[in-house]
Amino acid sequence: AQYSPDLIYEALNNCIAHQDYFLKGYINIVEKDDELIFTNLGEFIPGSVETVVKSDTPAERYKNGFLAEAMFNFKMIQTRGGGIKMMFNEQRRRLFPMPEYDLSDQRVKVTITGKILDPKYAAILAQEDSDLTLDEIIMLDRVQKDKGKSLPVADIRHLRKRRLIEGTKPNYFISAQVAQKTNQKAEYTKFRGLDKSFYLEMIVNAVNQHDFLSRKDINKILWDKLPEIMDDKQKTDKIGNLIRELRVKKEIINTGTDGEPKWVSLRKINESLTGEFTRD
Repeated sequence: AQYSPDLIYEALNNCIAHQDYFLKGYINIVEKDDELIFTNLGEFIPGSVETVVKSDTPAERYKNGFLAEAMFNFKMIQTRGGGIKMMFNEQRRRLFPMPEYDLSDQRVKVTITGKILDPKYAAILAQEDSDLTLDEIIMLDRVQKDKGKSLPVADIRHLRKRRLIEGTKPNYFISAQVAQKTNQKAEYTKFRGLDKSFYLEMIVNAVNQHDFLSRKDINKILWDKLPEIMDDKQKTDKIGNLIRELRVKKEIINTGTDGEPKWVSLRKINESLTGEFTRD
């Protein structure tokens, strides 16, 4: 699945538990291609997300104390104060960007990204022996999102000292050496998938080896090689886009129907026609 069910439940139930119901507004969930956005009305009582993530103690005050207590007792939300930290750690486990919080305009907006943004950032998270703290990962997340523009000078110095970033203000980036340190290259590739050119080449090679390939044939060739984080619909759409790209480039052509396509190498057809013309 693209998103962790536990993360979705926690984000939604946090909206329910911390909504300011006196404002008589709605809790909204918006799904985009690679994002889930949760919003609820009311101030964020702890003041900052960093405070919650760094703290191992429960909050001293809740907006809806009785509701939060009831939801906790029914195991609808994580241990007091631990839910947000769990969401960050879950994204870390999946090599994805950290949750993004916007606390402006008397509301809380949480954006969960369901894809890898920077392969070097993902490579850091994939390291089995990584000694990175969650604080450092949140700093690196800012580097991959805005090149470190929103990071304090002290954080930039810390990352430089750890040799985790390169570049100069205002364009910092994650060190290229990081990806070479990881000892989980296979797992990283499994999450991220292979380069698009690899998939295109696989299709071209396959159609060159056979008279034609059906869509089912192409699916079978590529399915297990696509990223594990993709669901069935995303894999189907991805393969469709690859086929479309090869058709536009005039590398393959459909000699069947839209319902039952037969994909053939255009090069093989041209070579066959050239051979017949030469014999004549």
